Amino acid sequence: QAGHVIATATVLSLLHVLGPSVFSRSLAMAAMLAAMLLTDSMHPPGGALVLMAVDSAAIQRMDWWRLPLP
Repeated sequence: QAGHVIATATVLSLLHVLGPSVFSRSLAMAAMLAAMLLTDSMHPPGGALVLMAVDSAAIQRMDWWRLPLP
């Protein structure tokens, strides 16, 4: 569960700041992995969530209210 929250917060933050691009995709993946390692909450499907979010216009339109919802 914590892995998905970390991945979602990371990718939404970077998408709002940088917009969708190859740079934001790689930065979001690296930041998500670093955050998961630091919090000892490694969860590989979180990496897939980052890649889907950068490629999906529907996910990019989500705002912070969506983060605590399952």
